[in-house]
Amino acid sequence: MEYHDDIPTVTGNDFLKLMLQNDESEITRKLNRTTRMKNELWKREREWRFIIENGDTTLDFIRCNLPENSITSIYLGCRSETEMDKKLILEKSRNYPNAKVHKMKPHPSKFALDYDEIV
Repeated sequence: MEYHDDIPTVTGNDFLKLMLQNDESEITRKLNRTTRMKNELWKREREWRFIIENGDTTLDFIRCNLPENSITSIYLGCRSETEMDKKLILEKSRNYPNAKVHKMKPHPSKFALDYDEIV
């Protein structure tokens, strides 16, 4: 992750403009940049993102050969889809049995997120 005070935004108008110009490389560049950046405030998370291109959009995810102990925790977003969560948990059980799975949820009294360990 890259941490910066000012994060570039990509708006719907940006996409429309770039698509009308048929400039796929610029769209890709902007998306790649924003997916690996977060505000300095989040640096304490020490987050890693593993992002690969999925040219076959019929696949839910792509399996990567990583050592069993390389993944210790998985955090599912509070709006992640239940069916995808189940598939991910099944894959985790087969390949990373010691990894914990957490489900994010809105904090009940603050503008923040909390989580429950679900596996």
